[in-house]
Amino acid sequence: MVCTQLKILTFMVIALCFSLSASMAQAQTSRIYFAGYMGLNSMPDNDFSDNGSGESGSYKTNNALSFAGAIGVRLDRRTRIEAELNYSKNDLSHFAGKAQTYRSGGEISNIAALLNGYYDFEQVKWKAKPFLTAGLGVMRFNTRIKSSSALSNAEETSYALGWQVGGGLKYRVNPGMAITGAYRLLGSNDFGVGAYDINYKAHEFRIGLEYDLHQKKK
Repeated sequence: MVCTQLKILTFMVIALCFSLSASMAQAQTSRIYFAGYMGLNSMPDNDFSDNGSGESGSYKTNNALSFAGAIGVRLDRRTRIEAELNYSKNDLSHFAGKAQTYRSGGEISNIAALLNGYYDFEQVKWKAKPFLTAGLGVMRFNTRIKSSSALSNAEETSYALGWQVGGGLKYRVNPGMAITGAYRLLGSNDFGVGAYDINYKAHEFRIGLEYDLHQKKK
């Protein structure tokens, strides 16, 4: 399963490289840029099942900061693609089972490698332009569950296919730099941690800075 996910990620990176080459050959309609993001990662109540104890329900984590870096290519004035590496680490708070709540220690850290597409509404005559985004990739989870109750203890590194959808606003400070504010929903398919099957979704509220590497020549 992990090998399949890594092959998918490799294919996505190769596709991005082809896009970068095409963009450099058509510099009059595209730009290469770097981006950095920081935000709040807030996970809702996600599902879990503990095959060791037979318990299932939802788990809760504390909010955490997220950090990301990216390189992107503008294909034209409205569309762009972006390769992103994102990191977050949320402390576990408790597990809510069928009949009771279990206090828990530990954390879920996530490194996400994503290939994102963006659509910028440049036709909108606002100073801050809206945009939409969606992406796919691979997520690497390092999860530690320390329970003092009937639930199992577990620690494992897992991989899962990940995705994101969102939108926001971008304000261009000058022709080569822009500030962004955005919301997105992150998620993955279920992954295993010891005896657990874990579901992952997270809300992210982010601010970012884009810097153009190559200016468009007029």
